[in-house]
Amino acid sequence: MDDRNPAVAGSWRLALIDPSSQEHAPTREQLETLGALAGRVVETQVWTSPEPDRLALVDLAVVDLTQPHEAPIEVLLDTVTVAPHLPVLVIVLRTDPDLASRCLVAGAHAVVRTSAGDPNYPSTLLSAVQDLLRVSRPVPGGRRATTGALARANPEVFGTLVHRYAQEVQARVDLRRGAATEGMKGPRRDGLAAISAVLVELEAGPRDLTDVHIVALRSLCRDTSATAQRQLVHDARLALVETMGRLAGRYRSKALYSRRESGEADDGALA
Repeated sequence: MDDRNPAVAGSWRLALIDPSSQEHAPTREQLETLGALAGRVVETQVWTSPEPDRLALVDLAVVDLTQPHEAPIEVLLDTVTVAPHLPVLVIVLRTDPDLASRCLVAGAHAVVRTSAGDPNYPSTLLSAVQDLLRVSRPVPGGRRATTGALARANPEVFGTLVHRYAQEVQARVDLRRGAATEGMKGPRRDGLAAISAVLVELEAGPRDLTDVHIVALRSLCRDTSATAQRQLVHDARLALVETMGRLAGRYRSKALYSRRESGEADDGALA
């Protein structure tokens, strides 16, 4: 990874990751025409999956999830995991808001929603690319900078949550290996529930959960073998999905309670 600053460079180096195994000529052309709008040369490479060595040489990864794919979130998680220093932009269909939300929780820095014939798509895409290349900077050591408010405003609390989250992931790895049955601590039943409760209490958002997940995963993967890293990534994904569900459930319950107390709607209407 070099110290090149794409925000002021004369060219942008983009990686278009298209897991559908189809040539997305329109998407590639749209990315390259951004150069004319922004006064830059745009170099775009198209891959079907993230490649760590090649991702180290680009400024931005664009993951195109507009075509059907059996595991779109896994493609995004793979991209975030192998290149945590890199800003990631995801393109999804406007008709799939659930996928857009899951992408934000799974590590996307920004999501652009599009539909067939959307006249605002080029300008929206350009704005998102410019924002990411200007704001989301690589940091020393190749670690992706945290972007949520929690890490900036409460670094001590953030560090504690990362430690607790990492413990839960490691406990799941140990349990899978059978180590927990030999006297080592297994995962607590309420461990992730407690973490999600703290996040809600702090009014943390999806980006904060993603920051906790990524920093914990990077810490766990340090000085481990490739096989162990694959296991860690797998169990961290399970922990992320579980925590994401718990976080969403708590926020929904909180919203329902607040609306009921204010008399905005009854339980039947809210349900």
